[in-house]
Amino acid sequence: MPNSRIELQTKELNINIERLKEALKVNEAKSKENELKIEEFNRLLESQKVEEQVYNDKVSTIRIEFSSLEQRNQNILENIKRVKKDLEKLYEEENNLKSSKSNASKQ
Repeated sequence: MPNSRIELQTKELNINIERLKEALKVNEAKSKENELKIEEFNRLLESQKVEEQVYNDKVSTIRIEFSSLEQRNQNILENIKRVKKDLEKLYEEENNLKSSKSNASKQ
C-alpha cells in the first residue's frame, strides 16, 4: 500500500510538473512577445522624440522671427510718431511764417 500511495503522489507530482512546464512555455512565449512589443514601442518613442525635436526647433525659429518682427514693428511705430511730430512742427513753423509774412505785408 505505501508503494501505491508513493506512486500516486509521484504521478500527481509529474502531472503538476508537466502543467508547470506548459505554463512556463506559455509565459516565455508571452514574455518574448512583450519584449518585441517593448522594442517596437521604444523605436516608435525614439521616432516621436526626433519628430518632437524637429517641431521644437521650428517653434524656436518662429519665435525668434516673431520677436524680430515685433521689434521691427515697434521701431516703425516709433518712427511714425517721430515723423508726425516733425510734421506738426513744420506745419506750425509754416503757419508762423505765413503769419509773419501777413503781418509784414500789413505794415
